[in-house]
Amino acid sequence: MARLPEHPPGTWLVRAPAGVSAGPGGRFAIRAGAEDDAPHPILHRRLARRVPGAAGGLGGGGAGRVGGGGVLRDRRDTPAVPARSTRRAGGLTDAALLELQQLNGTLGARLTGVDLRCRESGIVEELKRALLQHKVLVLPNQGALQPDDLLAFAEAFGAAERAAHPIWDDVPGHVGVKRITGSEYPTGVDVGDSWHTDGPPREKTQWYTFLQAIDVPPYGRDTLFADMEGAYRRLSPALREFLETLTALNSWGSAKPDAEPVVHPVVMEDPDTGVKSLYVNQLYTTRIRELRQDESDVLLSYLFRQTAVPELQLRVSWRPGMLVIWDNEKTQHYIVRDKPHPRVMHRVMVNTGR
Repeated sequence: MARLPEHPPGTWLVRAPAGVSAGPGGRFAIRAGAEDDAPHPILHRRLARRVPGAAGGLGGGGAGRVGGGGVLRDRRDTPAVPARSTRRAGGLTDAALLELQQLNGTLGARLTGVDLRCRESGIVEELKRALLQHKVLVLPNQGALQPDDLLAFAEAFGAAERAAHPIWDDVPGHVGVKRITGSEYPTGVDVGDSWHTDGPPREKTQWYTFLQAIDVPPYGRDTLFADMEGAYRRLSPALREFLETLTALNSWGSAKPDAEPVVHPVVMEDPDTGVKSLYVNQLYTTRIRELRQDESDVLLSYLFRQTAVPELQLRVSWRPGMLVIWDNEKTQHYIVRDKPHPRVMHRVMVNTGR
């Protein structure tokens, strides 16, 4: 069987052909990869990095570095190569490899070979950089994550929302982990049948959603994502300039009728990168404040339709245990209700501070 070259001591392989359990010290484990984990033939990325504290520190030289951490290398149209691992006493590994494959030309990446029950800050930083670039991350085979594991992992990215939700209850005994059902909604509440993002009715805007599949059908009930950064870029310069002067009202609607509407910019700018995205959606945005109602309706209708552009979309087919993470400032999503199956998910939302 083809194998990767030997790696120097101190590097970790986060993917291996044989199951290796998590060792002491709370570090990431190597586990067996299923056939479903095989890298996409179009793009296979490897993020190689060193364990903090190991000889040589983090990563290699400057070319190809990913932020302050690992080295990013592209392998296009290359078949998967089983990763060779070495094992030390106590179950720890000396070498690790995180596989990242881009899912399409606009958004989405799939990461395989990592057990998120184990904590290590280096992997969180790599995932933050991947989320910044790809906006949606798909991590299969995370069924071993219990609600407290999911919450602890998500809180490495920001402060978890623990307030009561108008529709979804917490998983019993786990405040902050919502139990999302896909077939039962309170009477009169329209949820999920419109393109939306999870942040707008809240005062803060930078929310990441962590959604784990607990019970899903064997097919159907997919989730569509749309790239709102890409949607903004597709608009004419004149329209972009005009939209940047506008603000919009966002409301919980019938789900929380007594809540006051929240005002957010129509165009959201990431203060760290300068990237701009459309921040209006069909479910929560009710009006553009600076326009008459009829003018607002026409403009919002046009902006809402940008989610329908195929080149901006990603479709995620759920499997039990799959975890999907997304940036709510830069994406919208839509639940495909093509099969009456009682889909059950666990969700955590975290805010990065703004």
